[in-house]
Amino acid sequence: MSTMEQNQGLHTAGQNMSEELLHPRENEGFLLPESWQFDVGIESIVFKKAEEIDEWGNALSRYRVNMSDGTRLGMNVCEPKERATDIPIIETPAWFTNLHGFNEHSQRAFGAIGFPSILVGHVGEERDSYVREIGQFLFKPWKTVQEMRSISLARQAHNMLEILQYPNLGMELDKEYVFIHGNSRGAMVQFPFVFMARERGLDVTFAMPVAPCFAEGLGKETIQELRATPNKEVGNVARLAVRNLFDMAGTGASTVNLSPRSLAYEFAHTDSLLNGDAGRFAPHTPTDQDMLIVAYANDLAGQKEKWEALYEDHPGVYVRGVPGAHLSIADKRTKAYVMRTFDVIGQQLHDGAQPKDLDLSHIRRKLSIVQD
Repeated sequence: MSTMEQNQGLHTAGQNMSEELLHPRENEGFLLPESWQFDVGIESIVFKKAEEIDEWGNALSRYRVNMSDGTRLGMNVCEPKERATDIPIIETPAWFTNLHGFNEHSQRAFGAIGFPSILVGHVGEERDSYVREIGQFLFKPWKTVQEMRSISLARQAHNMLEILQYPNLGMELDKEYVFIHGNSRGAMVQFPFVFMARERGLDVTFAMPVAPCFAEGLGKETIQELRATPNKEVGNVARLAVRNLFDMAGTGASTVNLSPRSLAYEFAHTDSLLNGDAGRFAPHTPTDQDMLIVAYANDLAGQKEKWEALYEDHPGVYVRGVPGAHLSIADKRTKAYVMRTFDVIGQQLHDGAQPKDLDLSHIRRKLSIVQD
């Protein structure tokens, strides 16, 4: 496959919209404020590599997305051997992780239960040769600074929506509905995503943020709450290492992108993760949105009670507390729970259920998988 044709109909969020943000219960629909509008589209999507068919029969291909402002994003597209649905799952990686290792393995697992999926990397994660990366930093430092300053949860949500609405992704997907899943930073991006998707006429059928952080931004009170986190996380990492030693060895080695350029960009994400933006988007989630937020009991950055308060007026949003700390994301039992949650949905769609008529009662049933 060669370079895909340029998108002639670039989508710009918030065109001809007021700068004022209005609540959906007070108005019909959403209006994007100026700070959440991005005049950036896709110039091209370039095919890079097709991986070998995996054990489940998935066909995973890698792409580079060239944005109109010069930034580049990596992207994995996974086509299952047999689809349960044409509605894709879209994801984006957790902080300091990329499109390989754990995230790729999870994407392939979605294929195993019949879901086509798209995994979109963040700005700065798309690797180049060390020589070119260092050269660009030395001779075009302003470009690096500009890209780093553009980083935000809303910007990543915009990029993901641009990709979903690109006219030729190389496979046929449902144009009206989408699922979204992600861990940590990938969970936080879901809040602007579901808000902005509705504005574009796209329905997020079901969202599953796992361990989203900082519903309330980092401040004096939050810092006091976090004092106990390091000890809890160290103990949790030790338990994870023993429990999942062989599984993590098979998928974890390439999860972190060690490119110096990529590491610098990951540090540049810090403000967007700690400033409370995820929580600011939450109240503007459509009131009929179906969502399962997984919050670990010892993940103080997860702020379970604050998410519950933000969504108390959203009957379709369920904040589920589970044992563990933030890095329990990597526990194979968490992944099993995620796959089971989507598998029930996939079976319904395969049997002819319409997206609006899904029975999601299983997300509130007593847990038997994720236990400490």
